[in-house]
Amino acid sequence: MIFKPSPKQVLALWNLLFTGEEPAISKIQPGLNPRERGQLQEAGLIEIEKRGRVSQIILTEKAWAWAANNFKADFSSSKFAGIALRGLLSRLQRHLDQKTFTLAELLAIDDEPVLPDREPEPDSLAGRIRAAYMRASGGGSNVRVRLKDLRRYLPGVPKPGLDAELVRLQQEGVFGLVLWSLDDPLDIGPDDEAAAVEIGGLKRHIVYMEVRP
Repeated sequence: MIFKPSPKQVLALWNLLFTGEEPAISKIQPGLNPRERGQLQEAGLIEIEKRGRVSQIILTEKAWAWAANNFKADFSSSKFAGIALRGLLSRLQRHLDQKTFTLAELLAIDDEPVLPDREPEPDSLAGRIRAAYMRASGGGSNVRVRLKDLRRYLPGVPKPGLDAELVRLQQEGVFGLVLWSLDDPLDIGPDDEAAAVEIGGLKRHIVYMEVRP
């Protein structure tokens, strides 16, 4: 039988995951009684480790695997939910800073890409961008394409107009288009800089799209 944590146990797991803390048994929030702790132990989601005179709760690799597949699990509505939220927001801030991804872009991402009912007209700018992406990616979908390479297949399109259309497609989630930055400065050449799209003061050098064959 597959163990399903109670809402209270789920909240305790989120607090441990998002704060990174390994509290003493008596300090976990929300507090867990021996039966609730035992269930999590038997399920392999936590371990109790003796450190000096204190027994601490340690998350397991299985807990991380569980979390990755249970973001929608019900959890208790209590004051302790704020602990998980603060921990999550703190880690989210660090992630966004490291990945040069803005919160506005994250919140604008739809659950599913918007695929038009009809293919865009070949002569429209969206249609030309799609065709250029397919050529630059070798016909692949969700393949990293440098904007400098994309632009080579769009001769005669002024950079301001192309930049604006790429930003629009990303904001509206069309084709699942996402503009991204190159992480390694040594991998960014002059052509990459010249072709980059700037959003919120951050330069984006690559594009991903979900396209129909």
